[in-house]
Amino acid sequence: MKSAKKALASLENDIQRKGVELDFVEWGQICQRCKYIHTQTGEKIQNQARVADSWIYLSDGIAASEQTWLDGTTSIARFFEPGDICANFTSVWTRNIASDDLVAMTDVADLAIPDDVFKREYLGGGFFGT
Repeated sequence: MKSAKKALASLENDIQRKGVELDFVEWGQICQRCKYIHTQTGEKIQNQARVADSWIYLSDGIAASEQTWLDGTTSIARFFEPGDICANFTSVWTRNIASDDLVAMTDVADLAIPDDVFKREYLGGGFFGT
């Protein structure tokens, strides 16, 4: 499983492979706000009962968006693999609870990118927006 340093390096490499030039001062500020998380197989990365406050960069492992129905059955809407940005999308975007969990299908190493950082970059055409 990756360390925080390796997870950040993986994200940096992914950004640079897309042809985005990094402003290393701004990149350093973003890195300081990201939080490294290791989640074991079967654990929830983001829980449907809580409002998600971050976007997840998956640096290692497989995650899935899983919905639990009233009868207790579950279904998976989508899978995420290393290099993907994932989240409980509805929750983090609308700032409300949603109907699915983000679950680690294998041991997962990821970076939690605060919502305000991600949206500033994404909507402004920065690192994540490009």
